[in-house]
Amino acid sequence: MTLKYGSVNDIVKLAKRAKENFRLLLELHFSDNFTNKRLMGAVFQWSKEIMEKLKNVDALPEIVSIGHEIENGFLFSEPTQGCIKSGGFIGSPVCQEKNSFFFASLLKSAINGIRSVSHSPRIMLHTSLGNQLHLGRNGADNIIKFYSELNDRWKVAFDVIGLTFYPILAQGCDLSKLQELKYIYDYFDRRFPIVIAETGYPLTKPKVDFNSSYEYSEEGQYLFLRDLIRICRDKLEGICTGIFWNPAYVDDQRQLKMWQGPLFDLTERTPLQVLTQGFRTDRN
Repeated sequence: MTLKYGSVNDIVKLAKRAKENFRLLLELHFSDNFTNKRLMGAVFQWSKEIMEKLKNVDALPEIVSIGHEIENGFLFSEPTQGCIKSGGFIGSPVCQEKNSFFFASLLKSAINGIRSVSHSPRIMLHTSLGNQLHLGRNGADNIIKFYSELNDRWKVAFDVIGLTFYPILAQGCDLSKLQELKYIYDYFDRRFPIVIAETGYPLTKPKVDFNSSYEYSEEGQYLFLRDLIRICRDKLEGICTGIFWNPAYVDDQRQLKMWQGPLFDLTERTPLQVLTQGFRTDRN
């Protein structure tokens, strides 16, 4: 028997439950091969349908993210005449021009679908470009380039910058590089708050040692998240407005997962119990 999860109805049930005690961030994922050839209309209708169902149960999210780690675009299809027909910033200059226009059009269609139901959710664009922050100002400039092109050139009406941030990917774990978020925030005249839309830290030692200053343990996870929260709360107040810890992967020694670190079901003292302490202010 195959169990399926993730339908719109499942999301509506979970959102309604979450809204009883939490603020809600909803991330809409778009397949690389969308079944409807009229992509713009399909994206609009699908986004609208989800929002209507959430509104009907009084569970509208505070933030809606259009896609997941979208710096290369989404909804790709087969190459045609050397270019990819759908959105993205890859290929030759001619292809980049065509693809970026189409990509921005898809984003606008999704946003219009959301806005046709409600103007209350903030729109987030989520990329993995936060993993370049170890490059310092150069990494920050890469982030600015992506978001400014969508904002200034293509007039995509987003509200929040979402960044994946796995500092361990940079052969270390230097959280001080988050200070570059101030530079990004100021560049856009403080219009776009920033959310760490995905982060994590290994629970067990990976096969490759990243020379991290944190242990690969529950305590290491706690200290990493504690320090991350302190920087966002104390040094980046009003700039970094949220953090999402990725709970999707369980401990797996068969392959390296930089984000491995489940929140449940591994030890008597679960990582969830350890990590939630990071949000308290009564522990040094």
